[in-house]
Amino acid sequence: MKTRGRLEGVGNVVRFNWPMYAAAAGASCLLGAAAASRAPRPLRMLAAMGSAGAAAFSLASLGASHWIYDRSELHSWHWLDRAVTRAPRRILNVHAGFDESSEPLARCFSAAELVTCDFYDAERNTEPSIARARRSYPPRAGTRAATCEHLPVEDGWADLVVGFFAIHEIRSAQDRRAFFVEARRCCASGARFVLVEHLRDVANFAAFGPGFLHFFPRRTWLAAAEGPFRLVEEFSITPFVRVFGFDAT
Repeated sequence: MKTRGRLEGVGNVVRFNWPMYAAAAGASCLLGAAAASRAPRPLRMLAAMGSAGAAAFSLASLGASHWIYDRSELHSWHWLDRAVTRAPRRILNVHAGFDESSEPLARCFSAAELVTCDFYDAERNTEPSIARARRSYPPRAGTRAATCEHLPVEDGWADLVVGFFAIHEIRSAQDRRAFFVEARRCCASGARFVLVEHLRDVANFAAFGPGFLHFFPRRTWLAAAEGPFRLVEEFSITPFVRVFGFDAT
């Protein structure tokens, strides 16, 4: 079993999103140079504020990423004890091209049968960061191809479905709804669906600036799940990550 490095989380954030950080660093340097120039004072003040803002964005993002992915309980997976109240026999793990959850789930529920499926589609999932992550971490052996409309297991197969920082890559509301309906088809009676996501909220805006728009508000997740599932558990891991526990209806 691979041991996580002390800075692996924040290192992956930089590796997968380096153009954004490079642009912020470049903007900070250019604006800093403008602030030190002989331009009119109002322009120099604006440049100084812009330079400080770009630097603050990068530092806040990196600091929050280190807290979340390296310093919190997120990757210890102890929070699963709260999210999953009974040991599953069959687990369906769903990801979007970057699988950090199959190995921990296999470790935590060693007696369970685990199926991992990947709904990454280069035409639908156009985020460059996903393509970089996929090149760095190829899919786990035995991973099955999936779509938001089709998960490759039988009706009622799963006792536990997990979406770990993945389902927000389904950008269309119609496709998200289709995914939750399909996830319900895969669930046995009383099965649990554990969803782990950042939210589009104040905390994530403070940490990630405009990048928080890539996340969805809490109400979006509740609306997508309503009907096929009911919310039975909800808690936070740091102010930036929310865990939802839905039971199949």
